[in-house]
Amino acid sequence: MHRAWPPALATLLLAGALFGTAGWVPSAVDSGLSAVDDRLTGDGKKEAAERAAERARQAAERAERVKHEPYCTRRPGPYQREVEGYLGLPADGRQSRTDCRTIQAYQRDRGLAETAGLADAATHGQLALENIGPDPDPGGRCPRDEGRIVCVDLTRQLLWVSDGGRKVYGAVPVRSGRAGRETRTGLHTIWLRDRDEWSWMFGEPMPYAQYFDQGQALHGVMDRDIHRPIGSHGCVNLRLKDAEALWGLLRDGDPVFVYGERPAPR
Repeated sequence: MHRAWPPALATLLLAGALFGTAGWVPSAVDSGLSAVDDRLTGDGKKEAAERAAERARQAAERAERVKHEPYCTRRPGPYQREVEGYLGLPADGRQSRTDCRTIQAYQRDRGLAETAGLADAATHGQLALENIGPDPDPGGRCPRDEGRIVCVDLTRQLLWVSDGGRKVYGAVPVRSGRAGRETRTGLHTIWLRDRDEWSWMFGEPMPYAQYFDQGQALHGVMDRDIHRPIGSHGCVNLRLKDAEALWGLLRDGDPVFVYGERPAPR
């Protein structure tokens, strides 16, 4: 017949499972058994001791395992469903332990700033970038009869260069203008280039700047996270290595076509 745990012992065992320290549980269990000696005799006391020892062992194992695992957030990220879909996880928008560990492993492998398993903008952007096919513009939104042209897709926050419809550079991630300072869409032309430009208005360097629409330019940024949700002041920000590559590839007079709409920050 099933025997209910005495209340005092049940409380101690629950505390042992929660706090999970190998040294504390056995002594607590011993005290609990002493308190109920008058209710457990013979086989009953032996069975209770064996169960308590097994629970203590499991708690110690959990504590040791958690001690060596990196922190993993329980909070779903702003791009939870999309990241789950890219990684082949159930796209339910909820953060399970498996979700977090899978996302975290991807982040650590790619060297992303976020490594706690949060499905943030940078993780989503990197996954989207890796899942682009050989043609980043299958719908033909960017003109293909302009010769060499820079294509900027604000919706996907991507840039590439094509020549006669053939991709010659990219696609690479970008950060376009924030709300109120949107990067202007349409067909533009590079009219000024400055390798060591400096923004006196915002007090920031603009390496490898190539202006295409008045004060809006393609240029590199020093910060590590190109996917920062807030957006730029209107320019098309690039990773430094991409800005340098475009500097060597483009010339004054080259067309820049900007289309789409930057997604609102999540």
